Amino acid sequence: MRRKPAYLRKPAYCTWGRIKHWQIGFKGELQCELDEDYKPDYRVVGIKKKYRQCQLMFGGTLKWFYVHRLVAHSWLPKPHHKALRVVDHKDGNSLNNAACNIRFTTYRANNINKKCVGVVEREGLFIPRIMGYEHIRYATPCKETAMFARSLLAECYVRYCTRYPDNSDSIPHNKICVY
Repeated sequence: MRRKPAYLRKPAYCTWGRIKHWQIGFKGELQCELDEDYKPDYRVVGIKKKYRQCQLMFGGTLKWFYVHRLVAHSWLPKPHHKALRVVDHKDGNSLNNAACNIRFTTYRANNINKKCVGVVEREGLFIPRIMGYEHIRYATPCKETAMFARSLLAECYVRYCTRYPDNSDSIPHNKICVY
């Protein structure tokens, strides 16, 4: 069966109007060339964590796409390894879809970057804990300082897992601050 020419095919419609042209801006916003009374059609989905989606025409049908994945594939360089397939929000805010806040990571690095407490108290000192390893050299009597040290260490772990995706099973916990 032959496909209809482009001028005979139906244009993409959202709830409020017709899309003539679309692109993803550098800050993650959907930029559309639309009819005068069009409003972009977004929805926020998710049970535990909310993610923004937009509806676009793909293959002749309307489909919902995650905005952070569209931004990553539009603005970021192609990942150098096949294990880097997860799109991660650096600050943990899943509604912040700016290109500077998004990166390709591994599944393990994405799990490390999740917001969790990860601080153990022992003998009046708070010790940052990541992946079951307690970083005793960063022990401090202040819980906020220990949580800040844990967030810096989590960034080092994510950088290591992203840089060496094949070696993520053998992480050098003692020298992780180098990464």
